[in-house]
Amino acid sequence: MVKPVDAGPLLTRLLLPRGAALRFYLLALFEAQCRLAVGGRWENLLPLSGPGSWSDLIASDGAYDAKSGMYMRSTRGGRAAEDLRLRQVQGALRTLE
Repeated sequence: MVKPVDAGPLLTRLLLPRGAALRFYLLALFEAQCRLAVGGRWENLLPLSGPGSWSDLIASDGAYDAKSGMYMRSTRGGRAAEDLRLRQVQGALRTLE
């Protein structure tokens, strides 16, 4: 019997092999540590997408075309790498929520 993803301790959801939640959490901690003084209050100053955003901090695997042996700039559904990174950030935020 396959165990559902939602079963088990909540912390294990951060460790999903294809998820970005743990990576995103660690990036957010690093960003706060670099920017804030000791005891400073954290405020989100970065947008989710666009230049200089949280999406810029997430690495995304590109779609690979085996026939040409090259990475594609967009997927079959027309999603670009920027869209895929934004979806990973949004998914990570949902998991962390």
